[in-house]
Amino acid sequence: MSRRRQKSARSPMSDFFQGWRRKAGCITLVMAFVFMLGLMRSYTIEDFISFNSGPDSQDGLLISDHRILWGRWHWEGHVPNRIGPSIQWSTNQYSIQPLMFFHRLRAKWYWRMCGLEYAGFVDRFDTDSQAVDWTMWAISYWSIITPLTLLSAYLILSNPRKGIAASSKIRTRSASQ
Repeated sequence: MSRRRQKSARSPMSDFFQGWRRKAGCITLVMAFVFMLGLMRSYTIEDFISFNSGPDSQDGLLISDHRILWGRWHWEGHVPNRIGPSIQWSTNQYSIQPLMFFHRLRAKWYWRMCGLEYAGFVDRFDTDSQAVDWTMWAISYWSIITPLTLLSAYLILSNPRKGIAASSKIRTRSASQ
């Protein structure tokens, strides 16, 4: 079988995915799709994952209401009833209560830009309890999905550049004719 016949036997899709750009574009499109599924899930179901990050601090990830919140809370002094590593995960039907909880604590949002937010505050749950220092970072799903989608569109739809060797062969052929 001649070389020309082998090339013609290849499918057009295998030619389309020859370069790294289109493969990377498909991977970023799949990532955007996964985040889009997370966005749709966050409107009906909220997930909360928390773990002890020290003897007097705890970290948590709340996925709810079109955003991902990462929080760290730190108690004054040592908290004796929290010894050892502990990871907790809960999944519930979405409710506005977690967000109202943050508003009730009078969170001061220090920075809000392009779907990214940063807040911090100190609060006491009651007069006898220790002060709790809270820090929160939030990112909206759209601020992840939009750049991934645009990047994948660019990578998939842009024409691949000709290699240096291929472009020099074209120039030499046109110059000789």
